[in-house]
Amino acid sequence: MNVEKLAGQLMIGQTIVLELIEEIVVGELIVKKLPSHLRLKNCRDYKTNEDLGLNNIYYLNEIKNIKVFREQSKDKQNEDATTHLSQKNTNVSKSKNSISIDIRTETSSKIQNLTTQHIFIDRYDSKYFDACKDMQNSRQISISLEDVRFGRRSKASIIIVGTDNCIYIFDLLSLNGINKELKSILESKSICKVIHNSKMTYDYLKYACNIKLHFVFDTMMAYFYVSGTREALTVNELITKIFNLPYIEPSKNIIWDSRPISKETLCQAAFSVAFLIEVQQYLMHRHLLKAFYSASAAAMFSFSSKDEYPYTIKGVNENEIVEGVKFDLNLDEKIDLRE
Repeated sequence: MNVEKLAGQLMIGQTIVLELIEEIVVGELIVKKLPSHLRLKNCRDYKTNEDLGLNNIYYLNEIKNIKVFREQSKDKQNEDATTHLSQKNTNVSKSKNSISIDIRTETSSKIQNLTTQHIFIDRYDSKYFDACKDMQNSRQISISLEDVRFGRRSKASIIIVGTDNCIYIFDLLSLNGINKELKSILESKSICKVIHNSKMTYDYLKYACNIKLHFVFDTMMAYFYVSGTREALTVNELITKIFNLPYIEPSKNIIWDSRPISKETLCQAAFSVAFLIEVQQYLMHRHLLKAFYSASAAAMFSFSSKDEYPYTIKGVNENEIVEGVKFDLNLDEKIDLRE
């Protein structure tokens, strides 16, 4: 669809992303004058989150593409959740078309802020120990190392860790490697580590650092399972595919062990983990656990589906709640819930 047709479908008040020739801009649409231009307010640079001014005009001949952020009220979110739970289909979707979703404006803004407001740590001071405390109190963290393309034969110079509150970039050269506090977090069996294409990260940590990762959610493997393909994607490509966001081409000329590290390089490093937890939550709850949620919904509705309420619920067959409910789960192996 060409830009003019996309612009014609826009509504005043929408938060939109404009892919221009040399930059990507986010802002709220306040004027639509076709076929000439669009006027946005509260504009910011999509890559750097830099404020671009209150009101800006963008002409259609300089716009390459237009995307709209999903605006969703709390009532709509609850409605979507109820609809999702009430679905009877217990098969995990393998359709490529069902994988993508438009990310909400506030979610994207929060992630962009985390990316640009990252904390760079190059010494063992209060910032380091506060970061470790934040990670220890998190149920899941996102992780990336630069550069570990060759696994154990690499020499990582930074490790990037994201939580719900912040993105931390640890300078392994200045810190002289991974210390015991960070090692215990990486080896923890109670903190989920969300990593994209984890094999080289695991190989490097195991053989170069004597660290064994536990409890890993690999977003590439999750994408393989959900899509039914083996199309290997980078983090940036996966973010674009799932959330319909503009693709950001990472710089290929970065020398990761060069110091000092520029702000642009640190922002690129932070971006590598910024969306991973959001990707994990989406793939897990909308796709990987779809069969389980459908079974839960069927069980939830089973008692209310009876036309008459019994005089007493004593003696009601508890097994009826799973009657007709199909589990697409492997229940042959017993699970120790104490683990």
